[in-house]
Amino acid sequence: MFSFFIVYLFSSFTGIEYYQVSKAYLYIPFHSLFIGEIWNISETPAWLAPYWSLSYEVWYYIFFASIYFFSGLKRVIIAAIVFSILGHKLWLLLPVWYSGVALYKYQARVSLNVISARLGWLLSILLLTLYKYYDFDLSFRAYGIEMWPFSFLNLGSADRYLNDYVLTFIVVMNFLCAMQSKFYFLLNYKKVIRSISTYTFTLYLVHALVMSIWENLYTHNSSSPLDILLLITSISLSTYAFGLLTEHRKYLFKNFFTYIYKYTFGKLSLDVDSPHLRPKT
Repeated sequence: MFSFFIVYLFSSFTGIEYYQVSKAYLYIPFHSLFIGEIWNISETPAWLAPYWSLSYEVWYYIFFASIYFFSGLKRVIIAAIVFSILGHKLWLLLPVWYSGVALYKYQARVSLNVISARLGWLLSILLLTLYKYYDFDLSFRAYGIEMWPFSFLNLGSADRYLNDYVLTFIVVMNFLCAMQSKFYFLLNYKKVIRSISTYTFTLYLVHALVMSIWENLYTHNSSSPLDILLLITSISLSTYAFGLLTEHRKYLFKNFFTYIYKYTFGKLSLDVDSPHLRPKT
């Protein structure tokens, strides 16, 4: 909503038209439902390109819930319906999302001594460095596009799927080794780390909007250290402000959505505060 409002003001004063803003009555509900990446659709809000990933993430959570919160025939039907809605792009990247679930669930089954874990952690960083330095990401992206057999299904934001699989392996390796490396000295800074981490999601969304505002409204020199510092400061302050109003006020939103849920999907006997997880069959 805020990005639509900012772009609307910019459009009003400059006369530059944005089709999504001119049809806000259509695109605000559209993006609120996170359907910008379903099948061949590839739409993100103006000035908010990172929003594309939410159209993946939200539907992965819905798919996960359809499997985990239901049982028997109901689970099969609901999960099948949700899976059919996802479309090919979300299918391609589903293993990437599920790797996080698998890592969390099966991490205890992998046992490494401290030396092996730290060497593995360092190796994962080295692999990522070499991977980017030699542009393997670009090669995998090009090859993935070339080998894609369904010309009537656009890859869009999923055109890096082969690259994402490789990066997933490296990241999982990094996390798994880090968990067993006994970096206990980090516990001395846990309050600072946790405090900063509560703003990471806000940073992910806010930075693109701030950079778009900066690019369109401020005459800047992209190579100027001062302008770069001002941009970083603007992003940091905006992230902090929006984080205080959103991530740090989640309880306000939770009460609102819990109320709505109670009188809609809550009729399905699922408890939003303490879910009753039904046994899998």
